[in-house]
Amino acid sequence: MKRFQGRRLTKLERRIVARVGKLIDRFHLIVEGDRLMVCLSGGKDSYALLDVLLILQSRSPVKFSLVAVHLDQGWEGSHHDQVASWLSERSDVESHLVRRDHASVVEEKLEPGKIPCSLCSRLRRGALYGVAEDLGCSKVVLGHHLDDAIDSLLLNMFH
Repeated sequence: MKRFQGRRLTKLERRIVARVGKLIDRFHLIVEGDRLMVCLSGGKDSYALLDVLLILQSRSPVKFSLVAVHLDQGWEGSHHDQVASWLSERSDVESHLVRRDHASVVEEKLEPGKIPCSLCSRLRRGALYGVAEDLGCSKVVLGHHLDDAIDSLLLNMFH
């Protein structure tokens, strides 16, 4: 675990990988033969999650495979080209860029003044589950940082 992509891991990286590995083992999150679809939003949390899983995959006695997927939902101003470019440079993981036109669906269905988060989230989740099934993935892996978890908790509590 000392090296990844030809460079030494920092002390922080080693700590993060060790903690994630312990959680995976404790809760049996990955089992032999799993094919995991790691969803890349373009944020640092999903990039970091993919790297942590690649490190763990290289040293784990449990054999599993990874597929990186980025979903372009058709929103103007998003950084999908950057994610696609980053993925094309990676030879260590199978990757897919999936395009869906959720933006026009949300704009058509949403009432004026309403927040699109709920509808957009349902469309995104449905698309990701469908892609996972098409790719033969047994699990969908999402990277969330603490702010994401708190936002989701509060949205669910107040809904």
